[in-house]
Amino acid sequence: MAKKKKTFRFNRIKIFVLIGVLVYASLTFFNQQTILASQISRQEELNAKQEELEKEIDYYKNELDYIGSDEYIEKQARERLGWLKPGDKKYVEQENSSPSSDPQASDEPSAGE
Repeated sequence: MAKKKKTFRFNRIKIFVLIGVLVYASLTFFNQQTILASQISRQEELNAKQEELEKEIDYYKNELDYIGSDEYIEKQARERLGWLKPGDKKYVEQENSSPSSDPQASDEPSAGE
């Protein structure tokens, strides 16, 4: 009978060790799943940011190409420097002063007259 109890005790220890290993494996698995989910989310955010930055790079490459073009240089020369092509006429817009703000433009005589 002593042998039977020893075998039973040995099997009991195996069962507790097995349960401990299973609990540890389960906790580790769920912990890894949580970490994996957060990493996947972070990866998606980074992919979206990368696409946004690639679009921005394309925009600036196109802008740089445009800045180096003759069309851009001509536009800037006309706008900033007032340059004209032969045959162009330049119109200068004068500031309009409203009649009520200009005392000399008023039809009513002033008090001193």
